[in-house]
Amino acid sequence: MCFLTPSSPVASAPRAEGGVTRPQPRFDANCGSFGFAVGAAGFLVLAGRQLRTARKAEGKINNKIDPEVPKVVTKEDLKAGDKKVYCRCWLSGTFPLCDGTHAKHNEATGDNVGPLIVSVKKSG
Repeated sequence: MCFLTPSSPVASAPRAEGGVTRPQPRFDANCGSFGFAVGAAGFLVLAGRQLRTARKAEGKINNKIDPEVPKVVTKEDLKAGDKKVYCRCWLSGTFPLCDGTHAKHNEATGDNVGPLIVSVKKSG
C-alpha cells in the first residue's frame, strides 16, 4: 500500500481537527518509485504506439483518395486522338487527373514528381 499506516514510526506528526487528534498518513518513498515506474512504462508503451502509427502514416502515399479500399484502381478507355494527364503525386483535387498541384509540392519539398501523360495517336 502506498500510504503508511498511522501507527508507523515514520508517519507525520498528528494533526488536531475539531478537538480530535488524527495521525496524518504520508506517501512512502517506495510507493513514489513504484508509481513513477508504472507511469514511465505506460508512457513508453503509448509513445511506442504513437511512433509506429506515425511511421506507418509517414510512409503512406495516399492519405485521401478512397482510403478505405485495399487498392485504388482507375480504368479509362481512350479513343484515337484522346490525351489524358494523370496525377502521380496523389495530391490532385481532380484525382486521378492531374490539376498541377505537384508543382506546389515540388517547390515546397525539392521533389521532381510530375504527371503521367497518355495519348492515343489518331489512326490514318
